[in-house]
Amino acid sequence: MTTNTETIKKVIELRNDRQIKNNKLAFDAVKENSKNPNENHINKQALNRLLKYTNYKTLDELVKDKSNHEEIIMKIASLYIAKNSSRQGSFDEEFQLETINKLQDYDIIIKKDGKQKPCKTGGLVNNKENTNTNELKSIDFTISHKTQEIGYIMAKVSVGGGGHQDNVLHEIIQFLDWSVIQIKNDTIKKVYLVLYDSQNKSKLFTDIKNKYINNNIILTDSKNFQNHFLDWFNKNYK
Repeated sequence: MTTNTETIKKVIELRNDRQIKNNKLAFDAVKENSKNPNENHINKQALNRLLKYTNYKTLDELVKDKSNHEEIIMKIASLYIAKNSSRQGSFDEEFQLETINKLQDYDIIIKKDGKQKPCKTGGLVNNKENTNTNELKSIDFTISHKTQEIGYIMAKVSVGGGGHQDNVLHEIIQFLDWSVIQIKNDTIKKVYLVLYDSQNKSKLFTDIKNKYINNNIILTDSKNFQNHFLDWFNKNYK
């Protein structure tokens, strides 16, 4: 049986692979047109930070300044390898593994799902057998206690704001609307958990938390995941 540690490691590996792919797409975009790189592959906030740190007005100016390449390379390297202040003392992958592993003491197993999709009108369908506009994004994780499925997790990460964060929050709202329908039909206590990590949580996320107030719905982040989940679990299964 796949352990919680193995499951989370696979998720981290997938994220790392996706980041490598994104890095290659950004490189190709800059190489092809440094004056106006494809915005679909560029993080504008990161670009602005780079220009501010290297004291250049445009990316094209930075790329083509051959007289200062050594300092540029050192600055870019330091920007890339420096410790992330937002993560020092907070949640990281190692702490995540420790957190998930502790849940095994309660006979709780969290498994990567991806096979089940919620329907807007309620219920779950098999990801492979059904494809229609009534389906939402796949469930990220299922939560089981002993042999019984007791919950579902939507896990989302967004960096910065803008359209990407808006899309993530829209998916969260859809998941929560579905959760409300499910809770009405559940024959046992189940938890519907949104695990959302973002450097800049918007006011909309706060509004969402205030709207979906239910004893079986949890909106949390990685740092507070264990406490919030175990609080629900101890009230319903201890």
